Amino acid sequence: MGNLTEKLNARQWKSAGPPRRLLIIRLQAIGDVVLTYPLVQALKNEYPGMEIDFVTRHIQGSLTSNLTAVHKVIAITNSQRTWRQLWDLAANFPYFFRRKYDVIIDLQRNRASRMLCGWLRPSAWAEFDRKGLLPAVLRYRQAVEATGLTINSHYPVTGLSKPGMGNQLLMENGWDGQSALVVLNPAGLFSSRNWPIENYVAFARQWKSRFAQTQFLVLGDARIAQKAQFLKEQLGSSLVTLHQKTSLEEAFCILAKVQFMLSEDSGLFWMAWVQKVPSLAMFGSTPGARMRMGGSHARFLTSSDLPCGDCLLPLCTFGKTAKCLARYSPESLVTQAWEILGIGAAQTNLAS
Repeated sequence: MGNLTEKLNARQWKSAGPPRRLLIIRLQAIGDVVLTYPLVQALKNEYPGMEIDFVTRHIQGSLTSNLTAVHKVIAITNSQRTWRQLWDLAANFPYFFRRKYDVIIDLQRNRASRMLCGWLRPSAWAEFDRKGLLPAVLRYRQAVEATGLTINSHYPVTGLSKPGMGNQLLMENGWDGQSALVVLNPAGLFSSRNWPIENYVAFARQWKSRFAQTQFLVLGDARIAQKAQFLKEQLGSSLVTLHQKTSLEEAFCILAKVQFMLSEDSGLFWMAWVQKVPSLAMFGSTPGARMRMGGSHARFLTSSDLPCGDCLLPLCTFGKTAKCLARYSPESLVTQAWEILGIGAAQTNLAS
């Protein structure tokens, strides 16, 4: 199976005072970048006078720029080719050099990020463990602590410079401005991570039968266009469709407004999770050990309890619907969702 952990290479901050400037590097992917946001906010809360710069790809650049904790985002190529990343990093070297970072935290740990750290020679630095089985947020935290910096909060609320983004889009696309929004996110990359789309319809109808003042919401990209169309045909005006209509930062801000999210393994789920949106996530074939990020606001349904679980196969060998997902009925997930929200049998409306 190979190594399950990597050595945490690091040098600790030894000066008496706090660092003045910190650089965080996380290039891809969207979900992994978003999972750094509680860490960034926690560091800013702990060291309010410290300026935090963030290196990532262009695709996540504007999203990360919306964080009030970040001083500047340095966005580089979306390519994963090392030479392209190094080219863009070299083009930004004058800025990096002027900043004279006290600490660099490398949460990517690829050739390009390691070379950048070597070029800049900070007083303290750390690389995170790419291969460990702990959830990413815990491995990120380990890297921070390896520099000698401290964090007292695990999942702080992420401050946004433009929290109102997306409000107009919601209204223009059918939200009545009053109904609670419940996100349906059938966006798992492979069929082994897909709950049947008909089940989402049944889930929505059961929810709506009890809580009439609810509208459902679909976000995402072109991959879910066919599923979004099916949901619209079935749910009509009860569904607000914003797939292919939002930027990442608009989607992030919109998710902060929703009442609940039912999701497959998707970057959108992690956008909701870091904002403490009550959520229920189905991971199918995705290995479960790394997915259980914690937080009482979310529940993680993985396949780790099955002999065939954590298989990572794109197609399930037991049928069209993955065995690990076929066991969940719409009724059972509605019940779990209401448990997360703290809705008892006697309650008749959603908490505001």
